Amino acid sequence: MSNNDGCVVARSAEAKALGIPMGAPYFKIEASFRRAGGVALSSNYALYADMSQRVMSVLAEFSPEQEVYSIDECFLGLEGFGDLTGIGQHLREKVRRWTGLPFCVGIGPSKTLAKLANHVAKKRPEWCGVCNLLDVPSIDALIGQIEVGEVWGVGRKIQEKLACRGITRVGQLRDADPATIRREFSVVLELTAQELRGVSCLALDDVTPSKQHIMSSRSFGQPVRELLELEQAVAAYVANACVKLRRRGSAAGAVSVFLQTNRFKPDEPQYSPGVTVPLAFARSNLIR
Repeated sequence: MSNNDGCVVARSAEAKALGIPMGAPYFKIEASFRRAGGVALSSNYALYADMSQRVMSVLAEFSPEQEVYSIDECFLGLEGFGDLTGIGQHLREKVRRWTGLPFCVGIGPSKTLAKLANHVAKKRPEWCGVCNLLDVPSIDALIGQIEVGEVWGVGRKIQEKLACRGITRVGQLRDADPATIRREFSVVLELTAQELRGVSCLALDDVTPSKQHIMSSRSFGQPVRELLELEQAVAAYVANACVKLRRRGSAAGAVSVFLQTNRFKPDEPQYSPGVTVPLAFARSNLIR
């Protein structure tokens, strides 16, 4: 669940089979979900951040080149290493042994292919959690079965537009004319198609760039009707953002605050104010 158990943000395979969509307001599905034997769990973001750091520390031992992409994903540079499939299995075992977390590995000559291989490793048990596309004699049959929407960076709207041009599978995007892809979509999608051909167009960033924005936001578990309660909540969230800022050794040049009423009650008046206050000089402390 999201904060204050408002919406669904992660689903098991069984929950997906019940047709529960990502982002669904829990109050709309709670009754039917419980009747089906479902269990809803509250989020623990501090725990997730701690576990993520532990996993990334384990992975960093395997390569001097590491790009932490998100809380649960990273890229490792393995050029020049030997048995890559064996390394992948060793990675999985060490992460499982040290953190208790399940883990899948995708290996490919480009970031996009590595991400696609990771998708295969997660969805197909016959790969035993590691898909090494460099070891596949011919990947044509494999990627010919995968929907193009599984490609890194291909969202729903792009997928629909590609489908109108007869491109529904990964192999079809790989084999599409680059000039046409650039003209009708973007240079970004053209680079994606190149990556699917095994041409590495996206460098490995072994230093994570500083974040340009830090957000601390929460949903309230019940309606807030008193100004003092709202002020206290906003002050607490600003303080949390400042903690994140100082941990990164950064400073802020502006502060933005936004509010939003319950959009899941469209019959009630909706209100979504926001304000941005530029600071005279960049700072990382909260001054009242």
